[in-house]
Amino acid sequence: MKKILLTTSMLVATAGMAAAEVVLSGSGRIGVVYYENDNVRDALNALDPDGVYGDNIRSTQIETRLRFNIDAKFLSDNGVLYGGRIRMQQQAGHGLPSGFGLTNDGADGNSSATLNAAQIYIKYEGWALEAGNSNTAYDSVALMYNSELGFVGVSAGDPRGSYYSYSSGPYGATGNGNRMGLFLGYSTGGLNARLSYVQPDQAFDNELLNEETGVSVDYTFDNITLAAAYVMDGNGFDNNDQFFLGAEYAFNDAGKVGLIYVNQDNDFYELANGDQTLGSTVTLYGSYLFGVTTVGAYIASNDGDVNEDDTAYGIGASYDLGGATLAGTVQTDFVGGTYADLGVNFSF
Repeated sequence: MKKILLTTSMLVATAGMAAAEVVLSGSGRIGVVYYENDNVRDALNALDPDGVYGDNIRSTQIETRLRFNIDAKFLSDNGVLYGGRIRMQQQAGHGLPSGFGLTNDGADGNSSATLNAAQIYIKYEGWALEAGNSNTAYDSVALMYNSELGFVGVSAGDPRGSYYSYSSGPYGATGNGNRMGLFLGYSTGGLNARLSYVQPDQAFDNELLNEETGVSVDYTFDNITLAAAYVMDGNGFDNNDQFFLGAEYAFNDAGKVGLIYVNQDNDFYELANGDQTLGSTVTLYGSYLFGVTTVGAYIASNDGDVNEDDTAYGIGASYDLGGATLAGTVQTDFVGGTYADLGVNFSF
């Protein structure tokens, strides 16, 4: 990713002074998103006295998002990197359809361009410590989102459960202004290991929410990547425990195939949904690069109790525009919906 240095390597010819910089980076996207679900329309019409609210939902919308990441950091004389990140993001459009997982505390859907909660980090050699709006072990594991397609990046094979993750919006907007996350990561060679802890409210004893604890590890050797992750009391909810397993094989520089398994069959969803669970999802995916065009597809199976269909499909393609990417997809989900998008995304 190209980065704009607002203050580039402010080196001073004085012994003991550290090199400091402020880096601005980000991304943008624009395109058209289509999502149609007759079951959702019928349910909304049933709640509306006139029975027309669901019929008024627009299936096709223009989707836009602009994101800025601001990183301020300096490298100390003993090789320790100290820094912090804050993000500004504005998004308009469908957001993430319900049949393709949850938004997981991000600023998805229509949102205002506000600064998010800050992250402070310290890095040394292969170690990384984050505090505040930190990443989490479960959400950071390799392969979990590799089946996503389209310019937005969605997949019915993604986790459908709820858990904490790095928030692109301010904490106050989601009712957790006193949330404190801690993340410890270690990387060496092809090995990545992570441990995270999130206290939903460190100022007050909130009896409705628990601390979330997560752990994950992934390892790449030769052309194979293996990954595993576990989260306990995800998103602060008691007994919302989930785990993930994944494997991917790159059979050459252009093609890869992967298999992931997500288990969200837990007591939390049984209680919250009247003995109905989200079950477990198995997703087989693959992609291949033809020149500057990448074609990808997946098939996912879920055994949850709330499904309209137990199998979901997706196919998509992306075209390298020389710094930007034109991408599109057509997919089905487990709740009777059809999704499609076409648009451009870019990074700077």
